[in-house]
Amino acid sequence: MIKEKQQAGITIAKRKGIYKGKKPKFTLKHEGVRHAIELHETTNKPVKEICKITNISEATFYRRWREYQKLKNAVTTGE
Repeated sequence: MIKEKQQAGITIAKRKGIYKGKKPKFTLKHEGVRHAIELHETTNKPVKEICKITNISEATFYRRWREYQKLKNAVTTGE
């Protein structure tokens, strides 16, 4: 019964836009992520080495790289 009430409350909060979850720590505005993307575009260093230099994980790098590519493509195609 408690779980049902909790789930109902979460559903209502999500609809109101209050219940969004944890905010990402590393966004495209983060200095380390920006530096990693810049290194990836301008050098031939492997991603593993870039991540060591910038102190971010490979998973974070690839996640933000995909996000960066989507933004870049949206700007160039005019969406």
